[in-house]
Amino acid sequence: MNCSQEFDLEQKIDLEIKMREGTTKLLAACRHQTQTLEAAKNLVTSNERMSAYMAELQRRKKEPSRGVGYSTQPCTARVSLSDLRMPLMWRDTDHFKNKGDYRRFAVFCLARIGTEIYDTALLCPVDRALTDITF
Repeated sequence: MNCSQEFDLEQKIDLEIKMREGTTKLLAACRHQTQTLEAAKNLVTSNERMSAYMAELQRRKKEPSRGVGYSTQPCTARVSLSDLRMPLMWRDTDHFKNKGDYRRFAVFCLARIGTEIYDTALLCPVDRALTDITF
């Protein structure tokens, strides 16, 4: 493995550690629900990025060194995700009769492609009035 690639991953891990520490402090200081939800989302996203970077770093360290004639660079491709739609299932009494549980949720989506983590905006509130969510 190339030392510069390893150093780059270690820098990304250090950055995510600092982001996580800052977000944790922000989460403790939040006074409004929307701030708390956004901070919690950012904390989850940062943790996922750090986990992906650490797994990739470990994978690269365990990878046997290859001969001079082989390329260690993977082929790249383009991936496009659009209009992700997730149908929601509610109990009939909750959705149609407008009775029963009336909890509200906040939802976002994470996509992991290799070591890259992509996140969507936070959808809030998601309640029994919605039949599906779209990112």
